[in-house]
Amino acid sequence: MKTAIIMSNNLKQAMQALNRGQPPQASSKKGQLLAAIQAIAEQNLQTVQQPQRSQITINKDKLQSSIKSERLSQGLTQRQLAARCNLSQGTITRAERNGWISFSCLLRIASGLGKEITLN
Repeated sequence: MKTAIIMSNNLKQAMQALNRGQPPQASSKKGQLLAAIQAIAEQNLQTVQQPQRSQITINKDKLQSSIKSERLSQGLTQRQLAARCNLSQGTITRAERNGWISFSCLLRIASGLGKEITLN
């Protein structure tokens, strides 16, 4: 029990020293503990950092006109396309007017039109 209290105090002192930015002194037990804590902290920070994600840019105007022109070329109303895609007519309207739809809805619309989504 006494060892646990001493270790706890050493750990507390090591953490305080680490927070003050003091360099670890490997010759002392406190310094060894501080160096170990610092190494573990650095390792954990490296695993927490997420890789930067690349962005996908979509030309909203082109998307809107593509959906509408393809629907019209197939002679479909918004209601008919919505029924094919198992979506609401409002979702089709939103896609054609302002292009704000989820990717899953876009995939369903493309499928309903018999088309594929390609990324260039």
